[in-house]
Amino acid sequence: MNKDILKKIRHIDIRLRRKVNDLFSGSYRSAFKGQGMVFSDFREYVHGDDVRAISWNLMARMGHPYIKTFEEEREARIILVVDVSRSFEFGSGDQSKGDALSLLTGLLAFCAQKNKDPVGLLLFAEDVGMYLPPKKGIHQAFRIVREVCRPKKSLYTDINPTLSFLQGVLKKRSYVFILSDFLFSKPWESSLRQLAKRHNVVNVAISDPLEKEFPPLGLVDVMDLESGKVKTLSTSSLFFQRDYKKALQARIKARDKALLKSGAELISIDTGKDIYAPFIQFFNRRAGARSFKSS
Repeated sequence: MNKDILKKIRHIDIRLRRKVNDLFSGSYRSAFKGQGMVFSDFREYVHGDDVRAISWNLMARMGHPYIKTFEEEREARIILVVDVSRSFEFGSGDQSKGDALSLLTGLLAFCAQKNKDPVGLLLFAEDVGMYLPPKKGIHQAFRIVREVCRPKKSLYTDINPTLSFLQGVLKKRSYVFILSDFLFSKPWESSLRQLAKRHNVVNVAISDPLEKEFPPLGLVDVMDLESGKVKTLSTSSLFFQRDYKKALQARIKARDKALLKSGAELISIDTGKDIYAPFIQFFNRRAGARSFKSS
Protein backbone atom coordinates (compact mmCIF):
# COMPACT_ATOMS: atom_id res chain seq x y z
CA MET A 1 0.00 0.00 0.00
CA ASN A 2 1.19 3.55 -0.78
CA LYS A 3 2.86 5.09 2.31
CA ASP A 4 0.92 8.35 1.93
CA ILE A 5 -2.39 6.48 1.83
CA LEU A 6 -1.41 4.40 4.88
CA LYS A 7 -0.49 7.58 6.74
CA LYS A 8 -3.87 9.12 5.90
CA ILE A 9 -5.71 6.00 7.08
CA ARG A 10 -3.87 6.01 10.41
CA HIS A 11 -4.59 9.73 10.81
CA ILE A 12 -8.30 9.19 10.15
CA ASP A 13 -8.45 6.18 12.49
CA ILE A 14 -6.88 8.17 15.34
CA ARG A 15 -9.06 11.23 14.80
CA LEU A 16 -12.31 9.28 14.58
CA ARG A 17 -11.88 6.54 17.16
CA ARG A 18 -12.88 8.62 20.18
CA LYS A 19 -15.59 10.53 18.30
CA VAL A 20 -17.27 7.33 17.17
CA ASN A 21 -17.12 5.82 20.66
CA ASP A 22 -18.06 8.89 22.68
CA LEU A 23 -20.32 10.98 20.47
CA PHE A 24 -21.89 8.97 17.70
CA SER A 25 -22.53 5.39 18.73
CA GLY A 26 -25.64 6.11 20.80
CA SER A 27 -27.27 8.71 18.59
CA TYR A 28 -26.34 6.77 15.44
CA ARG A 29 -27.95 3.61 16.83
CA SER A 30 -31.14 5.51 17.63
CA ALA A 31 -31.21 7.33 14.30
CA PHE A 32 -30.61 4.37 12.00
CA LYS A 33 -32.56 1.21 12.60
CA GLY A 34 -34.04 -1.28 10.21
CA GLN A 35 -36.44 -0.26 7.49
CA GLY A 36 -39.53 -1.78 9.12
CA MET A 37 -40.97 -5.27 9.56
CA VAL A 38 -39.66 -8.37 7.82
CA PHE A 39 -41.16 -11.87 7.52
CA SER A 40 -40.10 -14.19 10.37
CA ASP A 41 -42.13 -17.44 10.36
CA PHE A 42 -45.58 -19.06 10.23
CA ARG A 43 -47.71 -20.09 13.19
CA GLU A 44 -51.19 -21.53 13.57
CA TYR A 45 -54.05 -19.07 13.53
CA VAL A 46 -55.73 -18.38 16.89
CA HIS A 47 -58.92 -16.47 17.55
CA GLY A 48 -58.29 -12.74 17.46
CA ASP A 49 -55.45 -12.81 14.93
CA ASP A 50 -55.63 -10.44 11.97
CA VAL A 51 -57.18 -12.42 9.12
CA ARG A 52 -55.17 -10.33 6.65
CA ALA A 53 -52.03 -12.16 7.86
CA ILE A 54 -53.41 -15.60 6.91
CA SER A 55 -51.31 -17.49 4.35
CA TRP A 56 -53.98 -18.91 2.05
CA ASN A 57 -51.49 -21.07 0.13
CA LEU A 58 -50.24 -22.73 3.31
CA MET A 59 -53.81 -23.12 4.57
CA ALA A 60 -54.73 -24.97 1.38
CA ARG A 61 -51.84 -27.40 1.85
CA MET A 62 -52.19 -27.97 5.62
CA GLY A 63 -55.97 -27.95 5.92
CA HIS A 64 -56.13 -25.31 8.66
CA PRO A 65 -55.13 -21.64 8.80
CA TYR A 66 -51.63 -20.31 9.45
CA ILE A 67 -50.60 -16.69 9.69
CA LYS A 68 -47.37 -14.95 8.78
CA THR A 69 -45.41 -13.45 11.67
CA PHE A 70 -43.08 -10.49 11.34
CA GLU A 71 -40.32 -8.94 13.39
CA GLU A 72 -38.57 -5.59 13.31
CA GLU A 73 -35.62 -5.48 10.97
CA ARG A 74 -32.60 -4.88 13.21
CA GLU A 75 -29.96 -3.62 10.84
CA ALA A 76 -29.76 -0.69 8.45
CA ARG A 77 -28.00 -0.96 5.09
CA ILE A 78 -25.74 2.04 4.56
CA ILE A 79 -24.43 3.04 1.13
CA LEU A 80 -21.78 5.77 0.97
CA VAL A 81 -21.76 7.48 -2.43
CA VAL A 82 -18.59 9.56 -2.64
CA ASP A 83 -17.53 12.20 -5.18
CA VAL A 84 -13.86 11.62 -6.06
CA SER A 85 -13.43 14.36 -8.67
CA ARG A 86 -10.45 16.73 -8.52
CA SER A 87 -12.54 19.60 -7.15
CA PHE A 88 -12.01 17.96 -3.74
CA GLU A 89 -8.31 18.78 -3.83
CA PHE A 90 -9.28 22.38 -3.19
CA GLY A 91 -8.79 23.87 0.26
CA SER A 92 -8.18 27.36 1.60
CA GLY A 93 -7.54 26.45 5.24
CA ASP A 94 -6.04 23.70 7.34
CA GLN A 95 -8.05 21.00 5.58
CA SER A 96 -9.17 20.57 2.00
CA LYS A 97 -12.60 19.46 0.92
CA GLY A 98 -11.00 16.07 0.27
CA ASP A 99 -9.77 15.88 3.87
CA ALA A 100 -13.29 16.55 5.15
CA LEU A 101 -14.69 14.04 2.65
CA SER A 102 -12.34 11.28 3.89
CA LEU A 103 -13.06 12.00 7.56
CA LEU A 104 -16.83 12.06 7.14
CA THR A 105 -16.83 8.91 5.00
CA GLY A 106 -14.72 7.21 7.67
CA LEU A 107 -17.05 8.47 10.38
CA LEU A 108 -20.10 6.88 8.74
CA ALA A 109 -18.24 3.65 7.92
CA PHE A 110 -16.97 3.20 11.48
CA CYS A 111 -20.34 4.08 13.01
CA ALA A 112 -22.00 1.46 10.82
CA GLN A 113 -19.33 -1.08 11.71
CA LYS A 114 -19.71 -0.41 15.43
CA ASN A 115 -23.47 -0.90 15.15
CA LYS A 116 -23.01 -4.11 13.10
CA ASP A 117 -24.72 -2.57 10.07
CA PRO A 118 -23.63 -3.57 6.55
CA VAL A 119 -22.00 -0.62 4.80
CA GLY A 120 -21.05 -0.24 1.14
CA LEU A 121 -19.20 2.28 -0.99
CA LEU A 122 -19.70 3.72 -4.46
CA LEU A 123 -17.11 6.11 -5.87
CA PHE A 124 -18.09 8.39 -8.74
CA ALA A 125 -16.86 11.27 -10.85
CA GLU A 126 -17.73 11.49 -14.56
CA ASP A 127 -19.08 7.92 -14.35
CA VAL A 128 -19.61 5.07 -11.90
CA GLY A 129 -16.34 4.08 -10.26
CA MET A 130 -15.62 1.38 -7.70
CA TYR A 131 -18.58 -0.29 -6.01
CA LEU A 132 -18.24 -2.27 -2.79
CA PRO A 133 -21.52 -4.01 -1.89
CA PRO A 134 -22.73 -3.59 1.72
CA LYS A 135 -20.83 -5.77 4.14
CA LYS A 136 -20.27 -5.91 7.91
CA GLY A 137 -17.01 -5.78 9.80
CA ILE A 138 -14.00 -3.62 10.58
CA HIS A 139 -12.13 -4.78 7.46
CA GLN A 140 -14.91 -3.38 5.29
CA ALA A 141 -14.76 -0.05 7.13
CA PHE A 142 -11.00 0.25 6.64
CA ARG A 143 -11.34 -0.81 2.99
CA ILE A 144 -13.79 2.05 2.47
CA VAL A 145 -11.42 4.57 4.09
CA ARG A 146 -8.51 3.27 2.02
CA GLU A 147 -10.38 3.66 -1.27
CA VAL A 148 -11.56 7.20 -0.44
CA CYS A 149 -7.99 8.24 0.47
CA ARG A 150 -6.60 7.38 -2.95
CA PRO A 151 -5.51 10.34 -5.15
CA LYS A 152 -8.33 11.93 -7.11
CA LYS A 153 -7.76 11.93 -10.87
CA SER A 154 -11.09 12.49 -12.61
CA LEU A 155 -11.56 15.88 -14.24
CA TYR A 156 -15.33 15.97 -14.66
CA THR A 157 -18.34 15.16 -12.52
CA ASP A 158 -21.67 13.70 -13.59
CA ILE A 159 -23.79 11.99 -10.95
CA ASN A 160 -26.55 10.77 -13.29
CA PRO A 161 -24.90 7.44 -14.25
CA THR A 162 -24.31 6.78 -10.54
CA LEU A 163 -27.92 7.46 -9.56
CA SER A 164 -29.13 5.18 -12.36
CA PHE A 165 -26.71 2.46 -11.24
CA LEU A 166 -28.00 2.67 -7.67
CA GLN A 167 -31.60 2.33 -8.86
CA GLY A 168 -30.69 -0.97 -10.45
CA VAL A 169 -28.31 -2.46 -7.88
CA LEU A 170 -30.11 -1.60 -4.61
CA LYS A 171 -32.89 -4.16 -4.31
CA LYS A 172 -33.65 -3.47 -0.63
CA ARG A 173 -34.49 -0.12 0.87
CA SER A 174 -31.26 1.49 2.10
CA TYR A 175 -29.81 4.63 3.65
CA VAL A 176 -27.85 6.35 0.89
CA PHE A 177 -25.39 9.08 1.90
CA ILE A 178 -24.18 11.16 -1.05
CA LEU A 179 -21.02 13.11 -0.16
CA SER A 180 -20.24 15.76 -2.77
CA ASP A 181 -20.08 19.49 -3.44
CA PHE A 182 -22.98 18.98 -5.89
CA LEU A 183 -21.37 21.26 -8.46
CA PHE A 184 -22.54 19.30 -11.49
CA SER A 185 -22.72 20.77 -14.98
CA LYS A 186 -25.50 18.44 -16.18
CA PRO A 187 -29.06 18.39 -14.75
CA TRP A 188 -29.34 15.83 -11.95
CA GLU A 189 -32.42 16.78 -9.95
CA SER A 190 -34.82 14.33 -11.60
CA SER A 191 -32.51 11.35 -11.09
CA LEU A 192 -32.09 12.21 -7.41
CA ARG A 193 -35.85 12.48 -6.88
CA GLN A 194 -36.33 9.02 -8.37
CA LEU A 195 -33.74 7.51 -6.03
CA ALA A 196 -35.22 9.27 -2.97
CA LYS A 197 -38.62 7.70 -3.69
CA ARG A 198 -37.23 4.22 -3.01
CA HIS A 199 -34.49 4.90 -0.47
CA ASN A 200 -33.63 7.16 2.46
CA VAL A 201 -31.24 9.58 0.79
CA VAL A 202 -29.07 12.02 2.77
CA ASN A 203 -27.12 14.62 0.79
CA VAL A 204 -23.90 15.79 2.45
CA ALA A 205 -22.92 19.03 0.69
CA ILE A 206 -19.27 19.95 1.37
CA SER A 207 -17.96 23.45 0.67
CA ASP A 208 -14.89 25.58 1.40
CA PRO A 209 -15.12 29.11 2.87
CA LEU A 210 -13.27 30.50 -0.16
CA GLU A 211 -16.04 29.21 -2.39
CA LYS A 212 -18.48 31.45 -0.52
CA GLU A 213 -16.44 34.63 -0.26
CA PHE A 214 -13.36 35.35 -2.38
CA PRO A 215 -10.79 37.61 -0.64
CA PRO A 216 -9.60 40.77 -2.47
CA LEU A 217 -6.11 39.68 -3.57
CA GLY A 218 -5.67 41.75 -6.73
CA LEU A 219 -4.96 39.96 -10.00
CA VAL A 220 -5.08 36.21 -9.41
CA ASP A 221 -4.70 33.29 -11.81
CA VAL A 222 -7.34 30.72 -10.90
CA MET A 223 -7.42 27.15 -12.23
CA ASP A 224 -10.57 25.07 -12.46
CA LEU A 225 -9.43 21.75 -10.97
CA GLU A 226 -11.92 19.77 -13.03
CA SER A 227 -11.47 21.40 -16.45
CA GLY A 228 -7.85 22.53 -16.03
CA LYS A 229 -8.64 25.95 -17.48
CA VAL A 230 -6.83 29.01 -16.07
CA LYS A 231 -8.42 32.44 -15.84
CA THR A 232 -7.04 35.74 -14.49
CA LEU A 233 -9.40 37.48 -12.07
CA SER A 234 -9.29 41.01 -10.70
CA THR A 235 -10.36 39.93 -7.24
CA SER A 236 -10.09 43.41 -5.65
CA SER A 237 -12.55 44.91 -8.09
CA LEU A 238 -15.85 45.98 -6.52
CA PHE A 239 -17.62 44.62 -9.60
CA PHE A 240 -15.93 41.23 -9.20
CA GLN A 241 -16.78 41.04 -5.49
CA ARG A 242 -20.38 42.01 -6.13
CA ASP A 243 -20.88 39.66 -9.07
CA TYR A 244 -19.06 36.78 -7.34
CA LYS A 245 -21.18 36.95 -4.20
CA LYS A 246 -24.38 37.37 -6.20
CA ALA A 247 -23.64 34.42 -8.50
CA LEU A 248 -22.50 32.22 -5.62
CA GLN A 249 -25.50 32.94 -3.44
CA ALA A 250 -27.81 32.17 -6.35
CA ARG A 251 -25.99 28.90 -7.08
CA ILE A 252 -26.03 27.73 -3.45
CA LYS A 253 -29.67 28.69 -3.04
CA ALA A 254 -30.64 26.81 -6.21
CA ARG A 255 -28.56 23.79 -5.19
CA ASP A 256 -30.01 23.56 -1.67
CA LYS A 257 -33.53 24.08 -2.97
CA ALA A 258 -33.08 21.26 -5.48
CA LEU A 259 -31.60 18.95 -2.83
CA LEU A 260 -34.46 19.54 -0.41
CA LYS A 261 -37.07 19.35 -3.17
CA SER A 262 -35.80 15.89 -4.08
CA GLY A 263 -37.32 14.53 -0.87
CA ALA A 264 -33.86 13.77 0.53
CA GLU A 265 -32.36 15.22 3.69
CA LEU A 266 -29.50 17.73 3.59
CA ILE A 267 -26.42 18.16 5.76
CA SER A 268 -24.33 21.23 4.91
CA ILE A 269 -20.62 21.02 5.75
CA ASP A 270 -18.24 24.01 5.82
CA THR A 271 -14.59 22.94 5.96
CA GLY A 272 -13.75 26.16 7.81
CA LYS A 273 -15.98 25.12 10.74
CA ASP A 274 -16.56 22.03 12.87
CA ILE A 275 -17.38 19.38 10.27
CA TYR A 276 -18.78 16.99 12.89
CA ALA A 277 -21.34 19.32 14.52
CA PRO A 278 -23.85 19.09 11.62
CA PHE A 279 -23.72 15.29 11.88
CA ILE A 280 -24.33 15.36 15.62
CA GLN A 281 -27.36 17.57 15.02
CA PHE A 282 -28.56 15.31 12.20
CA PHE A 283 -28.23 12.09 14.24
CA ASN A 284 -29.95 13.65 17.26
CA ARG A 285 -32.74 15.06 15.10
CA ARG A 286 -33.41 11.69 13.48
CA ALA A 287 -33.24 9.88 16.82
CA GLY A 288 -35.74 12.34 18.30
CA ALA A 289 -38.07 11.96 15.32
CA ARG A 290 -38.01 8.15 15.60
CA SER A 291 -38.70 8.32 19.35
CA PHE A 292 -41.64 10.64 18.74
CA LYS A 293 -43.13 8.33 16.11
CA SER A 294 -42.81 5.26 18.33
CA SER A 295 -44.35 6.92 21.40
